[in-house]
Amino acid sequence: MYMAPEQAMGNDKVDHRSDLFGLGVTCFEALTGLRPRQFDGELNLDRISREPIAAVADSRRDVPKELNQIICSLTALSKSDRYSSAQQFVSDLENYRYGGRRPHGATTGNAFIAMPFQRRFDSLFDCLQDTCSSSKLAAMRVDRVLDSTGVWQQIDQDIREATVVIAVFTRPKMSRSPNANVLTEAAHARAIGKPLIVLTTDPAEKLPFDWRHVPIVRYRPTSNGLNQLTLELGPRLRHLLRSKDEVASKEIPPVPTELPPVWDDTRA
Repeated sequence: MYMAPEQAMGNDKVDHRSDLFGLGVTCFEALTGLRPRQFDGELNLDRISREPIAAVADSRRDVPKELNQIICSLTALSKSDRYSSAQQFVSDLENYRYGGRRPHGATTGNAFIAMPFQRRFDSLFDCLQDTCSSSKLAAMRVDRVLDSTGVWQQIDQDIREATVVIAVFTRPKMSRSPNANVLTEAAHARAIGKPLIVLTTDPAEKLPFDWRHVPIVRYRPTSNGLNQLTLELGPRLRHLLRSKDEVASKEIPPVPTELPPVWDDTRA
């Protein structure tokens, strides 16, 4: 009943994500009082390996979509679509339960979002979070903190660990230039060679000259404008991830099919 699809297929590459699948089935039962799989008589391994687990929301309409997403990220049919670790699952659950933040679901990397903390940018962040999620990236931004002690060390670490940095150069109201903190974070990302994408509502020629060679996406802060931003930014992120995977695969030397003989100096 709690067997992961790869176990049913006899896959020898079973890992911790198979255990997370069993945890997801347990969560499903706890929330719905139902078994996600029903078998009449003999256990059907072929069905286990091919049929996805239904969403909790299909049985419990009152379950929040955020919690439904978390359970779906545990019980995905493919291992690559599940949480990569138990820590990622716990962090997602804690952020949703105690931090009031939307869960990321199963992700393969982070997108550091450098943007001003103003309410007018909240809808933009929601748009970026959805766009990044579709590319399996967790959209992260600096939390609002009263004590700034150590905050720049944390920002440095977050940027270094990020797959990509997205900097919002849209000027806050009553300002003639982008937010100073955003400029600093973007400059730091560029200095350490981190992939960087700039978003702005201004024409590119109004940006400082030094930024013009960085990929720039112009958007409008309207519902239709944000939808268009998703259509343009999504493919850029997926292309970036593909390029990263290709580079990583080239860095790994191929395993030789025939190993050279070991030199035995005792036979000299």
